[in-house]
Amino acid sequence: MRKLTLCFITVIGSYLLPAQSVNFADCITPLTPCFSSIKIEKFNGTGSVIDQLGENKCFTSGETENNSIWISIIIEQEGDLEFSIKPLKTNDDLDFIVYKNPTSCNKLKSIRCVASGENLGTVYNNSYNCLGNLGLKKASKDLWESKGCNGDADGYLSPIDVKKGDRVLIYVNNYSSKNGFELNFEGTCTFKKFEPIPFY
Repeated sequence: MRKLTLCFITVIGSYLLPAQSVNFADCITPLTPCFSSIKIEKFNGTGSVIDQLGENKCFTSGETENNSIWISIIIEQEGDLEFSIKPLKTNDDLDFIVYKNPTSCNKLKSIRCVASGENLGTVYNNSYNCLGNLGLKKASKDLWESKGCNGDADGYLSPIDVKKGDRVLIYVNNYSSKNGFELNFEGTCTFKKFEPIPFY
C-alpha cells in the first residue's frame, strides 16, 4: 500500500491557492487535498499504471486515461458535494468521473461523469458550451454528459449527496493537452484535509 499527500501554498492574485504539480496520475496513489482549492500546473500522462475507468455512462468499455489526475476525499460533514474545475487554458477539453465509496481501483462504478467537449468530425463549430469550466453545481440536473456537445450539455452535473465517512474519488482527464486546472470544492459538505485513502 502506498500513500501520497502533498501540500504547497503559492500566492496567485490576491488570494492563496495550493499548487500541486507532482504525479497523481494513478488511481492507487491519488491526491488527497489539504485545502478546498487546489491548482494542478500540468498533467503527467497516465502515471505508472494505465487505469481502467470502470462502469460509467460516458466512456466506452475498456477505455482508459491519457492525461489524468486522481483526487480522493473523505467526507467529514454531510451535505451536498459541489465543485468547479477551471482549465488553465480556457478552451481545453477536460473530462471527469466521480466514484462514491470505491473499494478497489479494479472495481470502479461511477455516479457522475462528463465526457462532453469538442465535436470531432463535423463542420459545425458548436462546441463552445462544452469547453472550459465544468463540475457539479446545484442548478444542474444532469447525471452525465456523453461525448461531443449535444443538446443542453454544458459540462456541469447535479451535486452529490454525501454522508460523514463517505469516500469520493474524482478522476480528471485533459483530452486536449497536458495543461492543468484549478479545482474549487463547494457545496454544504466538508471533507477531512490531509487524509490519505488507501487502495490496493
